[in-house]
Amino acid sequence: MNTRLSPLAWLMLLAVALTGCAGDAVVYAPTPLPPDLSAQPWAHPSGAFSVAVPRHWAAFAQNEANFSSASFTPPNQPAPVLTIAVIRLASAPDPATLQALAAELQTTHRADRNRYTQTSAETTPDGVWRFGGARLNPDGSQTALNTFIGATGDLLMLVDAHLPADPNLLAEVQRAVNTVTLDPASPLPVAELSTFGFVRASALEAQNTAAWTNGTGVLFVTGEVANASGQPLENVPVRVALTDAAGNVLIEAGDVTMGYALPAGGFAPFSLRFGQGQPADAVGYRVAVGDGALFPPARTVVGAPTLEWTDDSTFAPDGSLAITGTVSNTGNQTARDLLGVVTVFDATGSVIGAWRSPLDVPTLAAGESAAYAVRVPELGGGARNYILDIQAYGE
Repeated sequence: MNTRLSPLAWLMLLAVALTGCAGDAVVYAPTPLPPDLSAQPWAHPSGAFSVAVPRHWAAFAQNEANFSSASFTPPNQPAPVLTIAVIRLASAPDPATLQALAAELQTTHRADRNRYTQTSAETTPDGVWRFGGARLNPDGSQTALNTFIGATGDLLMLVDAHLPADPNLLAEVQRAVNTVTLDPASPLPVAELSTFGFVRASALEAQNTAAWTNGTGVLFVTGEVANASGQPLENVPVRVALTDAAGNVLIEAGDVTMGYALPAGGFAPFSLRFGQGQPADAVGYRVAVGDGALFPPARTVVGAPTLEWTDDSTFAPDGSLAITGTVSNTGNQTARDLLGVVTVFDATGSVIGAWRSPLDVPTLAAGESAAYAVRVPELGGGARNYILDIQAYGE
């Protein structure tokens, strides 16, 4: 005999079930899975090399015509912990040639050569050279790193691996280094060893920084920003924090890079001014670049080679630098609001002065030339050379 419940009975059972779940009933919610932090293969777009890195590391790649590079940054780390760069040689090096190339690369062609000190050198069983060393940071601290230089066929690699204090992160870096693989079948052309000097670890990088005080006690932190983002940018934010011996921030100042545009692959100076001088307990500084959204120039920017100029320089009795010359517009459109940007370097390549100044040439028609003058009023000691860049807005 089959018994069927009436619709009313179904409703009564449903009511009992609902009321029965009240009170001390236990409700089980699904437990979210932990994030997958395992390593995954990462191949450079050029095909020159591949590496296995934790999948939550951020990658920045340079895919230039004559070299390939990539840098990897774990979460909450201020800088990349692993950088890989590869070029093609004219021929596969034998062990003696590789040793000579590695020595020349370490002393002459590293991108950080002005801030790097080598402390040891040895070969690994597979013929790769391993160099111990340290990189000086803008705040005066040092980053310990191992550098590996080796070859597969005619491809030459340079790997910079940081040695973080965190043992878990150190183990991840070491595991990643052991997975680097080169592919000689990639289409990289032959390049000079000096090409390694153009490797950048991030899209925007502060370099050649210096801190100095003028005659009235005003503290300046100056430097330049390298743009490896692949596009021109304007008003790139730069922030400098003065720190005490424990690394605590005492005071900060912010500005943007000088000039109408920071060209792709180019440089632009910055100068941060602390009018109250250096705090008594300040022992270092940190430079942050590109904090926030970055934008291409909103207007057309004209520069070299459309604008051509001559320049002569003299030091005034007050220590300022005066630059004069003639600027010419070789393009086919009018250049407006001409701006001179000067970067001054000392003998070590550090920036010890930077200035931007509108030229007394508000408009320069196509084919026209005009005299100009730029004065850099504030300089640190030991000025050795300078770079002048003239930019303007196009129509």
